[in-house]
Amino acid sequence: MEEKRDHIKKYVHQKLSKKMKIYFLFSLIMIGIVIYEVIVTKFNPFLALGIRAIGLIGWFFISRMFQIYWHKDEQVVTSRIDRIGWIILWIYLVFSFWRHFLIGLIVPSPLVFVVTFSLVAGIMIGRFIGMWDTIMKILKKQKIF
Repeated sequence: MEEKRDHIKKYVHQKLSKKMKIYFLFSLIMIGIVIYEVIVTKFNPFLALGIRAIGLIGWFFISRMFQIYWHKDEQVVTSRIDRIGWIILWIYLVFSFWRHFLIGLIVPSPLVFVVTFSLVAGIMIGRFIGMWDTIMKILKKQKIF
């Protein structure tokens, strides 16, 4: 009998599957870095979790970046980036380059790193969860899962 994961994998485009794995892997790496930084800098762990939660909520805005849909010809769930997604991507890139200045206005300079990584880790986890949720909804609608 076919395992549930393998069954789902057949109906998810390979590029989309890779994107999800990358988001998940990077979020785990960032969480590890944040844990290390919290220990070294003695940053409040609850504050780091709160910042990560804000990032998790931020996935709502990032979720507009990729449209996930059912491709009728290929019979798979796939995605593409839309115009608003490109705008969000550019805003994120500007934020990435200016984060030390922008976050440095609110947080002391040595703590910018842990705050930034907590926020981005939350966004990546949220993005992964959002993509997974959308894929499952599409597969249920197609009566595959």
